Amino acid sequence: MADEDTKRSVFNAGIAQAERVHYQQEQINLCNSNPFLINPFTLTYNFQTIISSLNCLLMETWGKLDKDERETGDKLRKAIEIVLIKYPVIRLIPTGNGEELVQDINYYNYYTYLNPILIVYEKAVKDFLEAHDMNSPNKTATGFF
Repeated sequence: MADEDTKRSVFNAGIAQAERVHYQQEQINLCNSNPFLINPFTLTYNFQTIISSLNCLLMETWGKLDKDERETGDKLRKAIEIVLIKYPVIRLIPTGNGEELVQDINYYNYYTYLNPILIVYEKAVKDFLEAHDMNSPNKTATGFF
């Protein structure tokens, strides 16, 4: 009976992992349509949700990554943090009415500095997922098409 329980547990863990990966990828795809909208679930800008989802996917693959892949993932994650500090996309501006602040989006910083590295990060994370069979079937898989 213990073997059967182990098989069921491993199978359920695989399903749970696939659902987590799917959810994060879905969030990225939804948020990419307009990175400056406020996400109604997280109450953050969509570009921030994209970063968070990419970080989650990186951590989901972490145990399967080799040393070079881990270094690449870490470098990209840290590069995004540095870009956000040096070239902030969101800044708070005082309105002149005391302590009230208004958020200002710096589109230039987003499209010039952050978006290019986000694209590289997303491609790397997708490559990690595919290389370690944690993604949906790739083009070489047989099936309907």
